[in-house]
Amino acid sequence: MAGTINNRRKQYTKQIIKESFFALLHEYDLSKITVKAIAEHADINRGTFYNYYSDPADLYEKIQQEYIQNVLAKITVAPDYIEAALIDLLTLLKIDPILQALALEKQHSDDFIEQLLRHVKAISLPRFAQNYPQASPAELELYFAYATFGAIGMIKKWLISRSTLTPEAVAHQLLALFSSNIEIPVEQKGLENA
Repeated sequence: MAGTINNRRKQYTKQIIKESFFALLHEYDLSKITVKAIAEHADINRGTFYNYYSDPADLYEKIQQEYIQNVLAKITVAPDYIEAALIDLLTLLKIDPILQALALEKQHSDDFIEQLLRHVKAISLPRFAQNYPQASPAELELYFAYATFGAIGMIKKWLISRSTLTPEAVAHQLLALFSSNIEIPVEQKGLENA
């Protein structure tokens, strides 16, 4: 029984630390957030923070990795469904305020979204190779980088502007842009309503 109570207390403490961190992240850049500020906001002492994390960057990294694993577990994994994977990803980004904060954090957001998009890379690179049989692996990597960083800009603009475009519509736009330069087969199901 005591182990269960201690485990719940640890989970509660970690949750309150994360919530305080995200409240501060909405106001300040990650580089400006201190352990002292997190501890004061969470109403804990700094030693409690250090029981779980070495500094705010470590906290950010652990949260980011946790969310990447959760998102990847939820998005469609199928070679012919790039669109479905993008829709799943965009839907999660649209509805989850913590994912939005990670995606929009000024210093590290591009890296976070790029890590999420790497899941699509395994599907995309073979398609790029089919369309560009003469391209070297290094060139294929550049094609993917081009597509990825364009996608990051669109996704961030979509989130920041609180656009009324649906995740399906944004996924369709992203794939239309990619396929105008690099042909990628797209699942068309459900686009009539986008």
